[in-house]
Amino acid sequence: MNSVTRSWLRKAEGDFLAAQRLLEHWSPRCADAVCFHNQQAVEKFLKACLVEAGLPFPRTRDLPTILNLLAKIDPMWKAFEVACDQLTKHSVNIRYPGSDATKRDALRTSKISTSSRREARLALGLKA
Repeated sequence: MNSVTRSWLRKAEGDFLAAQRLLEHWSPRCADAVCFHNQQAVEKFLKACLVEAGLPFPRTRDLPTILNLLAKIDPMWKAFEVACDQLTKHSVNIRYPGSDATKRDALRTSKISTSSRREARLALGLKA
């Protein structure tokens, strides 16, 4: 694995861990942060896989765009299409007034993040 991939993976794991810790010590005030960190983790796990494959990607937070690039080399990623579409709304809008996440959102994004993490790590030759 190249060093840039490792850097993306390290950042992804940090966001994943932050979301998990916030969920373990639940407070309704943290729902937005849990969703945001889960979205960020998935974005970075996907980008780590693209970097390792040598595929360029645009500077975007739109997970379906990133996922479509990855699905070109591994069609398995298409299974995450709906989930990534749902997660994208947690990239920016959730961080500002007018949009609030719920515990249900936090649990759903955590499930998506956990499964994306597992698949990305396996794709990168790491333990799930």
